[in-house]
Amino acid sequence: MRIMIVGAEGFVGRFLFGHFAAAGHTVTPIGRSSPLPGAAVDVVIDCNGDARRFWANENPVESYHANVVATIERMTTLNYRRYVYLSTIDVYGNARDDPAANTEDAPIALDGLETYGFQKYLSEQIVHHHMPGSLILRVGTLIGPGLRKNPIHDALNGLPIRQTPESTLSLITLGKLAEALYRLLAADAKGIFNVSAVAALDIATMLRRVADALGPDAASPAFHPELMTTAYDISVAKLSRYIDLPDSDSMLLDYLDDPR
Repeated sequence: MRIMIVGAEGFVGRFLFGHFAAAGHTVTPIGRSSPLPGAAVDVVIDCNGDARRFWANENPVESYHANVVATIERMTTLNYRRYVYLSTIDVYGNARDDPAANTEDAPIALDGLETYGFQKYLSEQIVHHHMPGSLILRVGTLIGPGLRKNPIHDALNGLPIRQTPESTLSLITLGKLAEALYRLLAADAKGIFNVSAVAALDIATMLRRVADALGPDAASPAFHPELMTTAYDISVAKLSRYIDLPDSDSMLLDYLDDPR
């Protein structure tokens, strides 16, 4: 299979490039600022969106160009048979903690979205408009080699934690994301899939796991003076028909066992 990975220099793209190349596929890496080639491929995997949630909320114009405008440029320029777009579970807004309201076919309440989630949702609509048979993955909080942000990264590096102890995260490792994508492509699956753990993990437990991994001499991370509460509980029944999904705690422990 001929695969083009857009955003191959980033956290997700670099891992997917290695995964599919190791599986014997012909993989073309495209960097964030690289010109878009005209060569035909079987699959484009678009993981080049800007995933900085807080930055997007504070810089809506710049984020719009990085996510929405860039998506339509890729959709209308590249030559492909199938298109895979990596989105986010943040498109569910206030329904992020209700599995009955965040199934893949549930309506999206736009008034409950932050700028980041709204722009990712707009990008999804662009992908669907230009190629209705595309594959859209709404991905949870990612962990894996080269992690550079999110609460797990902050805890491991002694940085302030921005979420309250009772806040929850819905995790997914890069390895599970790659496995899920491979299974979905092999099954010629189409449409939207939530890609996340079967159960969320609270910040207090996450901090205990990180402390155990770092050992007794590690400094305990402090909480940021301006805390927020996040709550995730994502429906993954659809994806579970293709792949076994662990819970967030199990995925965190696997990552902490080998975070490279």
